[in-house]
Amino acid sequence: MLAAGFAFAAIAAASGGAYPVAIALAVLAVPFAIPTILQVLGELLIYLMIPVVLAGFVLFLPVLVVSPAARKWARRRWRNR
Repeated sequence: MLAAGFAFAAIAAASGGAYPVAIALAVLAVPFAIPTILQVLGELLIYLMIPVVLAGFVLFLPVLVVSPAARKWARRRWRNR
């Protein structure tokens, strides 16, 4: 909320012609916007990872059904974790 308030104030100052004040307000808004940007990037990463993991599971499941060597490998890998 603070980042949005500072950004709005910077826009208002810039439209009034007070460019140094607008730049100062924009710089002041950045530290308050960083946590929000990091949260958005983290959520996007998770939303991209979910389909990749599901696709990998769907592609690997038939291999586990057919191949005894793959089952043995998966069993060893599961135990080692």
